[in-house]
Amino acid sequence: MKPGSNTTLRKSPLELISYFFPLITYKAYPPAGKEEEAPETLLERVSSESALLDPEKKVWEVTVTVASNKRTKAQPRLFEYEIACTGHFRWLPQGELDKNLETEIISNCVSVLYSSVRDCLSTITGKGPYEPVVLPTVSFSPEAVLSRKKPGKTSSK
Repeated sequence: MKPGSNTTLRKSPLELISYFFPLITYKAYPPAGKEEEAPETLLERVSSESALLDPEKKVWEVTVTVASNKRTKAQPRLFEYEIACTGHFRWLPQGELDKNLETEIISNCVSVLYSSVRDCLSTITGKGPYEPVVLPTVSFSPEAVLSRKKPGKTSSK
């Protein structure tokens, strides 16, 4: 899409039915007197889980959890957090799903939920004593995961 151009919006074949936050924890700490890590280095744990709830209707439940490591004396931090977002998604097109398509669907679900977690964390941290944290843009596509692997190594996920 070119800047300033008009586009026709089309309905996505992936429908977000609902989403919610089953877990939100955030702790802000006063500065420890020495330099703490910059907020952009605090994205240390990202995990996801998915389950096909209704194979006939192609409905999935997907949960994304994003967290910082805990504050320690060796690694003083300005804050720590853990946020989980769960969403229910439906794949609208008819037909059978193969494993590759299902992998792409789940990676898109994770991307949608990660954006919600990013917004939630930015809102929460923006109300505290420090600058708001904006999580980095990341790709959850299978190709991006494959391109980060070292030659000869395989992923256990």
